[in-house]
Amino acid sequence: VVEQMFCFIGNIKKLLFLLILFLIFHGALLAVDNGKIKGLVLDGVTGDPLPYANVFLDGTSFGSSTDLYGKFLILEIPPGSYTISVRYIGYKEQNEPIEVPSGDALEKEFRLIPAALEGETVEVTIQAEGQKAAINQQLSSKSIVNVVSSARIQELPDANAAESIGRLPGVSVTRVGGEGTKVVIRGIAPKYNAITVDGVRMASSDSDNRSADLSMISSNMLEGIEVYKTLTADQDADVLGGTVNFKIKEAEGGEGGLKFHFLSQKGYTGLANISNKYDNYKLVPSIEGRFFKERFGIFIQANLEKRILTSNTFSASYNNKSDDDSTYVTNSVSLSHLPRVKDRVNAAIVLDYRLSNGKISFSNFGNSGITEVTNRSESFNIGGNSHFYSMGYSKSNLNMITNTLSFENQFSK
Repeated sequence: VVEQMFCFIGNIKKLLFLLILFLIFHGALLAVDNGKIKGLVLDGVTGDPLPYANVFLDGTSFGSSTDLYGKFLILEIPPGSYTISVRYIGYKEQNEPIEVPSGDALEKEFRLIPAALEGETVEVTIQAEGQKAAINQQLSSKSIVNVVSSARIQELPDANAAESIGRLPGVSVTRVGGEGTKVVIRGIAPKYNAITVDGVRMASSDSDNRSADLSMISSNMLEGIEVYKTLTADQDADVLGGTVNFKIKEAEGGEGGLKFHFLSQKGYTGLANISNKYDNYKLVPSIEGRFFKERFGIFIQANLEKRILTSNTFSASYNNKSDDDSTYVTNSVSLSHLPRVKDRVNAAIVLDYRLSNGKISFSNFGNSGITEVTNRSESFNIGGNSHFYSMGYSKSNLNMITNTLSFENQFSK
């Protein structure tokens, strides 16, 4: 038994020795047989290197791309004849037949000639005018923020501030009577979002939660809107969705003293058979100017508005005919007529004084709104063969004032 074990061990040693010799000679043969290609890709006019150019052998899987200095290297190429191709966007493609030597490196240098690419006509439009500062603020912000400038706000006649925010990504608007009232940020309900005016938290307008009605804020008196979608240490801890900050306008510079502006709008409600469909209007008078070498500014604006938000609603309920039957039957049908009228008055007074390295501003924003709703409903209970009539009336009055005194100064040089 001992002799058989020694014999077995001797055979194993011979096999291992032969395997090692095979691997050594096989690797040497491969190293001898295969070659490589290295080289440089340059601009044929300027001589500058072309980074990330594609260099490959046609009809094979061998290829590479140039580095930042235009250099490339293709390894383990079987010797033989190939066609090497070099491609780079904006330059003419270059093809050249080559002969890869056995166990040696082939060095090549390619100089590509620029070529014009002819394609279909593309029309590009931009809206950078008036939005440059907002774009720079978004790029330099340490959190996820969307900024809308006054120029962008005034492009479309939004009914209120909620409608202006609703166009931003990740923001949706809840509506009452077809008018935007509150915002949903990243799918989070309005009660979990914060609304500020010049950085000051806006009081809640809802008796059940801390959400704020943005239909009270006129878009005409806004200098910009900032929507922050991430929490930072300088924000309230109760904000889950995001924070919306409204920046009230300040007086514009320029010669001429006081400037007067007046905006008048008239509209109608498209619902048929209502008597006050043409009672919609909006009046926006404003005064602004800068004095004392444009250091002191005053801005005053009022917004008087009436909107007819009458609507009709239809609803129905249904259920299975029986527990064992999948057929559905209608149980009741309801039709409601909701005359809704909103009267709003907004006002803003902003005083600011520009320092050499900062400014002092005192902004005042106030609004008062009255909403009257009449609910006339008629419902049919099909199963009970009954007919019901109902009527309701509600009137709500909402008043709010926000005052902000701020001081900004750059102390460092």
